[in-house]
Amino acid sequence: MNLSNKTLFIILVVVGGIYFATRFMGKSEARSFRSEVVTVDTAAVSTIRIFPQGDAEGYQLQREAGGWQLVQGDFRVPATASALTGILASLSQIKVQRLVARSEDKWADYEVDAAKGTRVEVAGNSGNLTEFVVGRFNFNPNTRTATSYIRRSDETDVYAVDGLLSMSFSQGPDSYRNRQLIQLPQENLTNLTYRRNGESIAMSYRAGQLFRSTGEALDSTETASYLRTLLSLNGSNFINSFSPTGQSPTHSLVLQSAAGEAITLNGYANPAGNPAFVMHSSQNPVSYFTSDSTTIFQNAFGKLEELLGSGD
Repeated sequence: MNLSNKTLFIILVVVGGIYFATRFMGKSEARSFRSEVVTVDTAAVSTIRIFPQGDAEGYQLQREAGGWQLVQGDFRVPATASALTGILASLSQIKVQRLVARSEDKWADYEVDAAKGTRVEVAGNSGNLTEFVVGRFNFNPNTRTATSYIRRSDETDVYAVDGLLSMSFSQGPDSYRNRQLIQLPQENLTNLTYRRNGESIAMSYRAGQLFRSTGEALDSTETASYLRTLLSLNGSNFINSFSPTGQSPTHSLVLQSAAGEAITLNGYANPAGNPAFVMHSSQNPVSYFTSDSTTIFQNAFGKLEELLGSGD
């Protein structure tokens, strides 16, 4: 083999080596990250512990015989089935888009570090099933798609995943609670009794109108507007420190249904002073809500005062 042939042979070997390394070794390296970050059988999940940004205590959701419970320290209340369906669906639908970082010095960029990330531990009866940290998310208004960033707690790799996973786990414990105060189909309402200032006003409901005990009909248009809000009334801001022990409600409303159910809605003066009132319903006995004079209190009692007129 002469010099030119030897040179050509060497060039071919080098080029072939480069092609092989790029085609096969590079491909292997590119595929070395996980195609699934979280793999969990949601039917086996018994506990979900969530530790929001910088919160060492966190809170947890526990599956029990009677349903899921929200537990935060010594505080325990039922969690809504719809909220748990949503979070379990989020766990089962995590789809990896791409690997975005492989080193710890990039964690803060994607907010999957200890300072800004939300740590999630998922456990079953036999122990931990998975543990990961959820970071920030991006929303693309042009494609109307969202991307969240996630890292397994035992790895340094950071992944971009589809959806608003960050929002699912960063809404706080109150997002799993029942905010309902009153839920009653209007056609099931039969009677309503309003008490305030030591006075009791009884009303009956029929044919779309409220009638006083004297038989006087209240304004039908205003009645329809009032009941539309009242009969699907929800609270907003929970107050866990309030106790009605030793206190009497300043305002009270009792709704009777055709099935014989009595729903009592009470309004108390808030000892803290601001907001002014605390609202409670027998339909949601474990929860109390704060209200100023323009929100829940107004929708339940203020509008009824207007409906009854200033003469009462």
